Amino acid sequence: KKFVLVRISALFWSIWKCRNDIIFRDKKINDPMTLIKLTCNWIVDWSVLQRKPQNKGY
Repeated sequence: KKFVLVRISALFWSIWKCRNDIIFRDKKINDPMTLIKLTCNWIVDWSVLQRKPQNKGY
């Protein structure tokens, strides 16, 4: 369930970032793959943060 929320959050965050680039930086996004790649990058980055730490017996 957590990974589904991470994916949904990454999608919304990517859309928000692209929207800001279009409005505030006058960037043109012509390729929809840009949004998909950005979303995938956020999913990978945030998924690492969702892993439980391993107990190393300290």
